[in-house]
Formats: sequence, C-alpha cells, structure tokens
Amino acid sequence: MAKSNKTLTPEYLDWHAKLTGLPKAVISISEKSQASDFKPITFEVKPDSELIIKSILEYFTYLKF
Repeated sequence: MAKSNKTLTPEYLDWHAKLTGLPKAVISISEKSQASDFKPITFEVKPDSELIIKSILEYFTYLKF
C-alpha cells in the first residue's frame, strides 16, 4: 500500500466535525504538529564489546567459546 503525503485542511476538519458531531476542540488537535515536524533523536554510544559478545551468544546458541 502506498503511503499518502496528504495533510488535513481546516476546511475538511470543520466539515468532518459537523458530520460527526464532534466538538471543534477535539478536531483541532490534529491541526497541530505532525510527526514530520520533529527531528529523529540520535546519539552516539561507545560500543561495549562484552555486551556485543553476550548478544551474539544468546542469538547463536550453537557458538561456544
């Protein structure tokens, strides 16, 4: 299924509020920030070799050291 980049217009939200009987305050929440307005949270970490080895041993149970 293709992802749509459409945003809801205030006119559509007003029409939808009238149609469903929802108060305008509830509908106006969708007008605020969109997920695309936020930047991803990124941070750098120092690799922990012991944790990497433990994770590999849990995933590949047939490996023995």
